[in-house]
Amino acid sequence: MDCFSKAYQYLKFADFPSTHPEVTRIVRYIDTATLFPLLLVAKNSHQRITLKHSESLRSGNVLSGVPLVLSSHPGRAIVPLKNDFDHYPLLGYFCFLGIGSEESAMKVTHDGDFITRIEDGAVMNVVSGWLQEGVDLSLKPGPRSEKERREQLKMTNGSRRFVINEDGTVSPKNCQNLVLGLCFHPKLFLVDRFSQNRAVFKNIDVLLKKKESDDDDDAVMLELLSHPNFAITPISTLVKHQC
Repeated sequence: MDCFSKAYQYLKFADFPSTHPEVTRIVRYIDTATLFPLLLVAKNSHQRITLKHSESLRSGNVLSGVPLVLSSHPGRAIVPLKNDFDHYPLLGYFCFLGIGSEESAMKVTHDGDFITRIEDGAVMNVVSGWLQEGVDLSLKPGPRSEKERREQLKMTNGSRRFVINEDGTVSPKNCQNLVLGLCFHPKLFLVDRFSQNRAVFKNIDVLLKKKESDDDDDAVMLELLSHPNFAITPISTLVKHQC
């Protein structure tokens, strides 16, 4: 991705027009390599996604797996963000999911509850079981026995149970006012202090003065110097949905 971005910058510096074949080719590569966050959104949100093969998933008859290709966003699909699982003591093993190129589409089955990845039996999960707008989706190791299956069905607010709706959307079974969706805006992460991706505040002097004073008036916007025209904002409104 960095290589494509640098190539695009060089072409722009060389005054190549946006219609030049090399520019359009690089833009196409960047678009293919871009991963968007997969998260929960309101059922009527314009950010909701719909599955191309939802009927096959709903039937549960395709044991070889169905690719999670999107009909709402042609050329896109639900994909794992990494090839391997991360591990943290409190969270166990997990792998975040996102929206990427359909060539990397995850193949799954659906048994009425679990959306299960074919290659290793990992199951889709709402992170931390928090059934609210803006919460990420991940993969977690799936059950290896009937006993584990029963336990996972009851885990963290039913976070691993999903419904494939007739319109192709996907909802947490315990909160069907929400569906899977995507966010076109980059998310905020912790990075190394000297990373090229670090966020640098535009109004740092004003922020430091506010820290030293007790004046709560005139709030400061978190605009970024490092990323012109960008700022830190919430990705959703905190609304408690009636599930």
